[in-house]
Order: sequence, then structure tokens, then C-alpha cells
Amino acid sequence: MKLFTVAAAASVAAAQDTCICQGNCSTWADPHFKAFDGTTDTFKQNSIVYNSGNLTLTAKVYQDDQGKGFTEALYMNGLEWVNASRDCGDLVGPIDDVTFPIAPHGSSAVVSSDARVVISCKEGPKDCKTLGVPCYKYLNADIQKTDVLSTSVEDNWNFMQLEREMGSTGVCMDSEA
Repeated sequence: MKLFTVAAAASVAAAQDTCICQGNCSTWADPHFKAFDGTTDTFKQNSIVYNSGNLTLTAKVYQDDQGKGFTEALYMNGLEWVNASRDCGDLVGPIDDVTFPIAPHGSSAVVSSDARVVISCKEGPKDCKTLGVPCYKYLNADIQKTDVLSTSVEDNWNFMQLEREMGSTGVCMDSEA
């Protein structure tokens, strides 16, 4: 189910030497996250998952009877994008895969930037049907951020340094979120 259609980012001129930096971040279950730097933790209700330039991805979390939280909805730039109760139905698996172009900002080294977001429907808590407890639909999100850099930059960049210089925030950036 495609909920948004976004045009692909402009391609980089072939004559320009570039370097590609990528990072992966994910959110799942009650609600855990794995940041771009590999750290894992849980996040709070209505947390910003990732914010960079013209893209803000926010998770809305609800609590079940047992106090576990699940991602109920994801918002893109303040607008509801995917809602588990509305969009998942009986489906358990991927429901959307969108690449958002992000306007280069905060670093002259960045030639282009985008974030691929894959949303999946899940059901929990684990074994809820066999245990006879209420089952809830929730959302997992996998984010692959790609930054294309000019190789004329002399610094030895790493992905997290670059994202911080660009002002990126959210649980994907900070295990203290």
C-alpha cells in the first residue's frame, strides 16, 4: 500500500568525485530502537525518530494493559503517514517503502542526501493469540540514510559526525532520547 509518492532526488553529476556514507536505524516492538551508531534502547511516547533538514519522522506510542508500549502511528512532517489500526488490517509484514530526498543542509560536504523508510505491520505482545491475551497491531520502521559527499573534503568523515554536523536529531541519533 503506497501512501505517499515522492520524487527521487536529483542525481549527482558523473564528473564529480563522490563518496557515499550510509547509516541504518530501526524501531520495533515495545518500542525499541537501534540508532545509526548501533546502540539500542527504548523510546518514549511521541518520540522524534529522525529529524534532518526537510524530514521529521515521529512515532506515536500507545500502552497496552500490561504497560508495554507499541508504535501506533508514524508521522511525516507532522502529518499522520501510517496508522497500525487503520492500515494494517490482517497484514503482518511490509506495507510501505518510500525514499525521501533531503535537501542538503548544515555541511558544504554534502552533495545529496536521502532517507529510505520501510514500514512493517506487526502484532504483539509475542504469542498473544496462544496466551489468550489481547493482540495489538503495531508498526516497525527501518530507516536507511544515505549521504553523498564531495571527495574534495579533506576530513576523514564518519556517518555520525556528518549527521551531527547537519543538525540531525531523534532516537536514530541519540541513545539518550
